[in-house]
Order: sequence, then C-alpha cells, then structure tokens
Amino acid sequence: MRKIGLLKSELYINIIKIIAWLFLLTYVPFMFVIPWFYGDWNYVHGVWHSWQSLNVGILAFLATVIALYVSRYQSIEHTKREFEGEKAFLPHALGELCKYLNSSALVLISVLPPVRGNMSSNLNIECPILPLEQFTVFKNCIKFAEPAVAKYLVNLLKLLQIHHSRLEGICTQNYANAPYARSCLYNAAEIQALINELYDFARSEADFKAVELDWEMIRVAYRNLGVIYENIESLERYSREQLSK
Repeated sequence: MRKIGLLKSELYINIIKIIAWLFLLTYVPFMFVIPWFYGDWNYVHGVWHSWQSLNVGILAFLATVIALYVSRYQSIEHTKREFEGEKAFLPHALGELCKYLNSSALVLISVLPPVRGNMSSNLNIECPILPLEQFTVFKNCIKFAEPAVAKYLVNLLKLLQIHHSRLEGICTQNYANAPYARSCLYNAAEIQALINELYDFARSEADFKAVELDWEMIRVAYRNLGVIYENIESLERYSREQLSK
C-alpha cells in the first residue's frame, strides 16, 4: 500500500510539474517580453499593474511549487537515511539465512538415495528452524527500499518460505523421493545464489543490480551449501533445465 501511495504521489507531482512549466512558458513571454514590443516602460508597468492579481496568484503558485519540491526532497532524503539504517542489519540477517540453508542442505542430502548401497530407513531428521526474527530486517528494508530492491527482497522471502514449507513436509515424513529432494536442493541453491548476489550491496560495497541467475552462480551456491553436485544423480542436469526455463 505504501508503494502504491508513493507512485500516486509521484504521479501528482509530475502532473503539477507539467502544468507549472506549461503555464510559465505562456506567462513569462506574454507578461515580460511581448509588452516591450508595444510600448515603453510606462506601458509595460501599466500592463503589470493591470494584471497584478494574476501576478500575485503566480507568485503564490510558484511559492507552493517550491515548497512542494523542498518537502519532496526532504522526504526522499529521510527515506534514504531510514533505508541505510535498516540495511546496516542486512549482512547479519543474510548470514543467519545462510546458516539455515546449510542445515537445510544437510537434511536434503540425507534423504537422497546414495550413489552406491541402500538408503538407511532409520533416519531421524530434525527440521532446521527458520530464523523468523530476521524477517523484521527484510520487512523494514522493503518498507524504505527503492522498487527494484524491494521486489528482489520480496522474491527472496517468498522463495525462502516455499522452501521451508517443503522442507517441513520432508522432515515430518522422514522421507522424500529423489526428484522431489533434488528440486528442494535446487531451490536452496537458488536462494543461496540470490543471497550471494546481494551481499556486496548489503555491505554498501556496490550498487544494487538485479541479475538473472546462471549455472556458475548456482554452482558456487552448491559449494557454499557443502553440496557436491557431481555426486548427486542428475542434479546438474536438473539445475540447468530449471535455469533455462
């Protein structure tokens, strides 16, 4: 709702800007230039005197526009400061999510059929705890972020919640078939890759840049998660297929 409100405010400000420019482009020539072609100083002064009510209105309008832009500038600067303040907590929040994803990967690897031998049927899987307290950091960042950054963070949280819901199901049943576990493992790598791409921005070491994930990013994410994808049947092929969609 706040983003919609900001978009509406920008729309109204742009409309006022267009009206102001159109009015000034008409007002200035007819009030300050053209009268000089029809007479001397006394004539021009008479024109200004005759239209003094309009002139007062124009001055009041200009004062309002200036006040509006000053207020807008202060609002933008305040939002930037608020975002920078919230972003200071983002590296720690990302670190906690990485710990959770590492634990998730261990669970998923444990339910995947081994390359050789039989899978143990006596698994006792404990579901990792999703660090919900870090969601507050994301919420506040989204609140003050620019639209592109907010969209990126929202997508990250959405994928994280979907992943945790699927992981809970696996932990409850103490089982997952290979394709499903492989899919969940890819989802964990996808989230890890998005986090990796966000770290430099979170540390204020680089500008934000929304990127499209590729195999190299996913490969590095698997390494971050401690997943040896070469030893998991069809994981690389499945990952490349998902990236090509």
